Formats: sequence, structure tokens, C-alpha cells
Amino acid sequence: SRKWEEREIDVLLTGVLSQEIYPVRQKMYEACRSGSIKGRVEILPHPGYRMKDLTDCQHQEVKYAQMLGNAKISLVCSSKYYYGLAKYVESFMAGCYVIGCDISEFTPCAFGRLPANILSQESRYITDLCNKALEPDSLAKDISRGSQRIARQCHTVSRYCDTLLETMANHLNYRQRIKDAGCS
Repeated sequence: SRKWEEREIDVLLTGVLSQEIYPVRQKMYEACRSGSIKGRVEILPHPGYRMKDLTDCQHQEVKYAQMLGNAKISLVCSSKYYYGLAKYVESFMAGCYVIGCDISEFTPCAFGRLPANILSQESRYITDLCNKALEPDSLAKDISRGSQRIARQCHTVSRYCDTLLETMANHLNYRQRIKDAGCS
């Protein structure tokens, strides 16, 4: 990934805009469209969704990866179901400073956490977080580098496989204990 100073996109927002499923992303979109964020702001539709063919999908994925690698700040959020989306890990690994909802699985990584009541806040709150992170004396550059290192250690395919296998083993052990107790 590029050095912070070489990145040409100040703020990047990606994903489907749906007030129903992604209400926080809609709030982020309002902040991006307000014109109050200092610097270059880019909005990219969800990579891969609603493409007419595989070639378009592949081009969009490449564009998404290039834009992430060229962005200082990535605005991310969960859906209304509050589970972590790949955008968090992708953004951390690309070296972006992440501003997003607090999702427990990403706690080791430091980022600009939005308050739980963000939907009742003005979009200006997000604008202010972005502008503060872009200030020359901001710690966002250092935080993004640290979070990138943590993500590369904690969010690998191998780590996900180990977690999946552990979860499956726990489930099987639980089922066996229920069976042994005669409660099946």
C-alpha cells in the first residue's frame, strides 16, 4: 500500500446505499455529499453487486482495491444486523484510517469509532471526524499503520479457518454432551 502522504483520495465510501439495510452508510453518504469534508472524497458502489457480467465485476474489484490503496480514510459500517463486513479488514489491510461503527471482532484494531447513537447525530459529526483525521498533526496516519499490522496478524484466512474449526468442534462437543445427558 502507498504511504499516507502519497495517497490521493482523502475519504472513500464504498457499498450499497440502502437506508433500510445500511442506515449508517446513508449518514456517511450525506456527510460525503455535503461538501464539508476537506480534500478529495470518492464514493464507489459496492464492488461486484449488480454488474452485468463477470468482466465488469472483475474490473470493479480491481478499481475498489486500487482506490482503497490510494485512500487515507475509509468510511465503513455494519448493516443493521451489526456484524462485521469485509470492508473493515480490507480497509485496515490497505492501510486506511477507518472511521466506522464499533464491531467487537475488530477491537484490536484502532479506528475512529462512531457512537452508538450515530443515527440521531447530524452527518456533520462524521464530517468533523474526517476533517480532524486529515489534519497534519493528527494521529490517523500512525493509527492506520498500527491497525494495518494488527489486521495482517489477526485477520488471515488461516486465522478464520482456525476459528471456524474451533466453533465447529465446540458445537459437536455441545451436541455430544446433550446426547450423553440423555437430552437429545
